[in-house]
Amino acid sequence: MAYMGQEAVACGAIRPLEGTTAEVRRMFVSRSARRQGLSTAVLQELEAQAIRRGYTKLRLETGFKQKPAIALYKSQGYVHIQPFDQYAGDPTSVCFEKILPREHKPGGI
Repeated sequence: MAYMGQEAVACGAIRPLEGTTAEVRRMFVSRSARRQGLSTAVLQELEAQAIRRGYTKLRLETGFKQKPAIALYKSQGYVHIQPFDQYAGDPTSVCFEKILPREHKPGGI
């Protein structure tokens, strides 16, 4: 969760999948806080948490119309994969995956 003063303006979470793979979930930045780097910071913090918890791979899903989100994930090293789990067969889902480094490099929130 990221705050501006007392207001929560960005969030994200990870949830376990199988083995050492986790899923990025609930990435969101409020409209008033966009274009300030918060989505990158939240994603980098989620990656750092995943590494600390022993995950080696992150997956995520977004909608095909979410062009800014798709651009963000690509810019952060995520590669397009076939829809997984509950997203398989959903023509509106775009899924990505990233192999995580062994150690976190500072840069998140």
